[in-house]
Amino acid sequence: MSLELVVESRVGGVSIALLRDGKLVELQEEQGKMDFGVGDIYLGKVRKVVPSLNAAFVDVGYEKDAFLHYLDLGPQFLSSHKFTKETLNGKQTVSDLLYFKSEKDIPKEGKIGDIVATSSQILVQVAKEPISSKGPRLCAELTFAGRYLVLVPFSDKVSISQKIRSQEERDRLKGILENIRPKNFGVIIRTVAENKKVEDIDQDLKNLMEKWKLMHTNLRTATPPRRVLGELDKTSSILRDLLNADFTNIHVGDEKLAGELKEYIGEIAPGREKIVKLHDGKLSVFERFGINKQIKSMFGKKVPLPSGGYLIIEHTEAMHVVDVNSGNRKGADGQENNALTTNLEAADEIARLLQLRDMGGIVCIDFIDMHDKENNRELFERLKDGMKSDRAKHNILPPSKFGVVEITRQRVRPETDINTSEMCPTCNGTGEVQASILYAEEIENNLNYLIQDRKEPKVTLMVHPYLEAYFKKGLISKQWKWFFKYKKWIDVKGVMANHLLQYTFIDKNNFSLLEAKAKIESYCAYQERCHHEVSTKLKALGMDVEQSSRIISHLIEDNFLNEERFAIAYASGKLRIKHWGRQKIKQGLLAKFISKKIVQTALYSFEDNEYETIFNDLAQRKWKELAKEKDQWKRKAKLIRFLQSRGFENDLIFGSMKELEEK
Repeated sequence: MSLELVVESRVGGVSIALLRDGKLVELQEEQGKMDFGVGDIYLGKVRKVVPSLNAAFVDVGYEKDAFLHYLDLGPQFLSSHKFTKETLNGKQTVSDLLYFKSEKDIPKEGKIGDIVATSSQILVQVAKEPISSKGPRLCAELTFAGRYLVLVPFSDKVSISQKIRSQEERDRLKGILENIRPKNFGVIIRTVAENKKVEDIDQDLKNLMEKWKLMHTNLRTATPPRRVLGELDKTSSILRDLLNADFTNIHVGDEKLAGELKEYIGEIAPGREKIVKLHDGKLSVFERFGINKQIKSMFGKKVPLPSGGYLIIEHTEAMHVVDVNSGNRKGADGQENNALTTNLEAADEIARLLQLRDMGGIVCIDFIDMHDKENNRELFERLKDGMKSDRAKHNILPPSKFGVVEITRQRVRPETDINTSEMCPTCNGTGEVQASILYAEEIENNLNYLIQDRKEPKVTLMVHPYLEAYFKKGLISKQWKWFFKYKKWIDVKGVMANHLLQYTFIDKNNFSLLEAKAKIESYCAYQERCHHEVSTKLKALGMDVEQSSRIISHLIEDNFLNEERFAIAYASGKLRIKHWGRQKIKQGLLAKFISKKIVQTALYSFEDNEYETIFNDLAQRKWKELAKEKDQWKRKAKLIRFLQSRGFENDLIFGSMKELEEK
């Protein structure tokens, strides 16, 4: 088994795909800095205590109050609460718990009203992200996850993963941690710590203590609601939890991101930095590894199976229902064998889908009925084996007498939902199409442009076969009328791939003439205009929304239309050619709908010495032009007003006056 991580950088975020033997098993979308992610630690304020639920609602800054149940307070809640209060009051000035006096544990079956009071400030951690109309779910027992360990403050226990079977190794690890862990800090030893060196485990513990120290530093000046420590980004989190000998490659489509991942892997697994590979091909990294195609097939309502069967997936608020169908499957002998083969194939795919789509809550799977108990047992074992690699907690019940398997799966974040349907290319989603009587006129208008204005020597019209028949119909067809009008034969060819009202003009080299027209016009617009004006220009050219969006995306991909590049070129041109200062350049860029962030980048894209050189040349030239003015004060005033009108800063202008007088 080989694991590969594919990371694609996109506008406003990062997409992360985990492949197992080339198959997509996990997909994550990271939109910049996400708040209220699992593992984030907040200083919250208790808004309401509800005795009937034995829970409290806590304000952590989300639009809805977060939910905190008594059982999620943790045994050491009183110690944690005391530490929080003393830190906020300035009494606990260090993060070290060496001299911290712990409080007694809270009772297992107590009442939250006896422990938590309304308006009290408490330290909490996000256990479940906001889902649907619900706010986050919290726990007050803080944990800090590392590569080999999980740090548990205010505890003295050392726990070991049940997956480490060797008693000798368990004793070794426990002995190491008992010797190196700080006082009042408990530790959970993770499975990957098995057979690791003491220095590796010690370094991981030190890293976790640094996180605890950073949280304490942030807590000292915090006022609720406030995040005091954020969890790792999703890419680093996946690597931290899954990086092992099976991890073969990490493909990254962005150079900067590749450098950051190499640095992180160097920290958690020194010597394995070589698995990070920068993808620099023409296709995007997701296209290169067929991920987009897998997303399209795996996220719809109907999911195909390799042998011809398919799954139908329906969702409700609290439950997911999966129906297994054999479709047109062939090759198995007999109905029972056919049902078993389809069910086993479906079990593998469903195990992958649950993890990929992050489907949580109750999942009911209606497999094809099988009468043989051995077959049902084999199906149950196959499904359990497929779910072993799932990191979410889950429970599977054997098939019922109706052939239904029930699964409960931990839900800690919203289900990954990707709309795989596409907008109708003919009506653009409106349900209406252009009046057919105007369609021929539109084609003729474009023919006029191409033949009479552009003087194209060879034009071929590509249309749907139905329209090809229409244009060629009759003795004096439309095609012959065009010949008499333009004195040039226009080929009309039918293309089955075209939708009914789609057409394209191509030249002798099979290049799309209308897209060439739009690109030329857009490129010309780019020379002196920004993205906003290019869109307006395309609309004026008669381009519909679909064509305009496609052409603009091509221009952006080809780096013809890049707002940052445009802003820098604009600023550079205005400075060097028109001798504008930063203030006037800024006004010009803002008037063209360029964002303030990009404007700021453009204003400082040239060096200060270059900027001052251009300013000095302009000031000296203007000073000489004003030589006829005998009154030096008036001469200075005229120069200052001129330089200010050009947008140069007052500090620069007044600082240059003395130098000008000397020269």
